[in-house]
Amino acid sequence: MERRRVRMRYYTLHTDKTSERNYDPYAVYFDPDGATLKVIGHDHQSGEIRPFSIDHIRNLQMLEERFERPADWDLHAFLTKYCFNGIHGEPLTIQLRAHGATARVFAERQFHPTQQTIERTYTSTTIEMTVARGRGLVRFILSWMPDVEVLHPAELRAEISATLQKSVQRNE
Repeated sequence: MERRRVRMRYYTLHTDKTSERNYDPYAVYFDPDGATLKVIGHDHQSGEIRPFSIDHIRNLQMLEERFERPADWDLHAFLTKYCFNGIHGEPLTIQLRAHGATARVFAERQFHPTQQTIERTYTSTTIEMTVARGRGLVRFILSWMPDVEVLHPAELRAEISATLQKSVQRNE
């Protein structure tokens, strides 16, 4: 409310490390995908606007320094562009083809505001959308397996294939 910078000690699951950083908190929101409260704002360590899970903040100190949130910054627009399935990442345009009953689900559901149906046949539906890359996108695709294939981009198709191969090896 006072637009004061904070210094926080934050634990990151990805690296399993705690680091200290200065942060300008813009908004607090509930992430339904991760079922967690998150704070989003300008992270001085990365120089980017980033969300952080509140339950991973180990210590928080309010500083005397004040900040100004950009006048054109909008939480909903930011989350639409940079967050998908609970994970923050750079936008990526993807094409997915669903088969069988999943094709009918893909034809009737809107998973993201940018989603467009590219092709629909009796047995398949192909969609395109621009969503945040990362674990959230991978989890989304894997949740529809084996009825979904990644058509584009090739590096995402390779990542999904490698993830599935790793899973098969662990479960043999």
